[in-house]
Amino acid sequence: MQAGFRYIDSHGGIGKLHQNVVVKVCDSQDTAPGEIQCGQEAASDAKSIAVVAPVIISADATFTSELSKAHEPIINDNPSSPGDYVNPINFPLWSSNFAYAACAVMTAEAVHAKRVAFAALSVPASINSLNVAIAGAKRAGNL
Repeated sequence: MQAGFRYIDSHGGIGKLHQNVVVKVCDSQDTAPGEIQCGQEAASDAKSIAVVAPVIISADATFTSELSKAHEPIINDNPSSPGDYVNPINFPLWSSNFAYAACAVMTAEAVHAKRVAFAALSVPASINSLNVAIAGAKRAGNL
């Protein structure tokens, strides 16, 4: 992540003011209370622009409501519940999300299919993956 921000900074920074990105690391100690504290710190920091990669409590109502009030997006979220996909401040850019959508589109293109069908287990993780694949296929016109 830091390498990505160094790249952004070396190419002019962010926005019209060409501001450099400063990464503040908050050690949550991989605990829910730690993540809540880190979220509160980010929400109260006027210079903070996003929370990157909370793992444990990204769908917690208290956590997301404080960040929402501060207009603080959650980026690279590791989706843990269906709510992670519909919360307007969550940007679930987890690589697996793209894998399902990409596979749905690329498979259809590889076999020259005009339409694709999906099946999944009836558990939240599978349903989330299925929804991402369906969205990718729809966007590509394969569904």
